[in-house]
Amino acid sequence: RIRDLLGRVFLAASIEHAFAGPAAMFGIHFTPQVPANYRDWRMSDTELYRRFAWELIERGVMLEPDSREPWFICEAHQSVDFAWLEDMATRSIQAAQRSP
Repeated sequence: RIRDLLGRVFLAASIEHAFAGPAAMFGIHFTPQVPANYRDWRMSDTELYRRFAWELIERGVMLEPDSREPWFICEAHQSVDFAWLEDMATRSIQAAQRSP
């Protein structure tokens, strides 16, 4: 459900993206295909991801700002306010797109 929510946010912001891994431990890459190696990963928009991650952290969503690291989802996330998370992700990606 969180991947679907983030996918909507990225599509609305016109950002090409790919999710890697299982739903409980997924990675996000701002590129049309999941990177197969380090060279592929370097071709993704790692700077936009870093800015997005730091914007989320500023808004109370804790994650690793390196796109090589997965998002870990556990049972505790079952009670997350998905509307709040979508709003925070939307605000974060918009801010990340505006910053240099």
